[in-house]
Amino acid sequence: MAAVSGISTGGKAFFGSLCAGTFGLGCWQLQRLNEKIGKIEDRQSQLQMSPTSDWKSQKHPYRTRLVSGAFRHDKEVLIGPRGAPPGVSLPRQGLSSKQAGSGQSSGMAPGPQGYFVLTPMELQGKQTAWINRGWVPKTMVPDARRGPPTGTWSRPKGRVSLTTVLSSPEKPKIITPVHDYSKRPLQLFWFDPLALQAIAESEDELSLLAEVVTEDDESSGEPQYPLRPPVASVADFKTTPEIHAGYAATWFGLSGAGIYMTRKLITRGRG
Repeated sequence: MAAVSGISTGGKAFFGSLCAGTFGLGCWQLQRLNEKIGKIEDRQSQLQMSPTSDWKSQKHPYRTRLVSGAFRHDKEVLIGPRGAPPGVSLPRQGLSSKQAGSGQSSGMAPGPQGYFVLTPMELQGKQTAWINRGWVPKTMVPDARRGPPTGTWSRPKGRVSLTTVLSSPEKPKIITPVHDYSKRPLQLFWFDPLALQAIAESEDELSLLAEVVTEDDESSGEPQYPLRPPVASVADFKTTPEIHAGYAATWFGLSGAGIYMTRKLITRGRG
């Protein structure tokens, strides 16, 4: 009986390219891992700086900034639906996925869904800044399909002082729904700088988009809506270093398995 021959030259090139490609993806994920660790360390070092009142400066964007002014709650905007920000401890009662709205069926992140409360603040010098005050669940937002809201969130009056970090406007994705300006309170799907500028009736470009943060020890006890993320969570990324490490291990494992299988195919029928 004739021996079974190994794979052809074309097969060797094909399987070899797969092994090299998966190995290259593993190296790329290791590079992303090192970059992500460096970015996290840079963010953490900025967050540890003493707060500054110079909110116009773009230097050290993750350094906390102190802003003071009066909110324009009549211009309040909701951004979402979105999941709760990282680091926020959700209350055990009243926020089940069924009540708050789970994102699993709609393609959004799983878990309770809600909205970020964005409110313009009048600063000194008649300048306006949009402040992301935090997150509220869907149950607090009026909706004819869900019935009356289960509660409301705070809307402080007068001049207030806040600890914030700079945020950036978002760019729309390839497929983005059109904002529905008929809903009240007004709801936007994403942080749209042009829409926010028009809503604030400001002739200037969006001067500041800030996110209110809270100290870690302030998150205990009865939750105060809107829920604010702790300062420490600002340094986090959605794709953590652990995820990059897992991706790298997966690609290297596939590359190693491919090399073993290719070698077995090449030596098949020999010996």
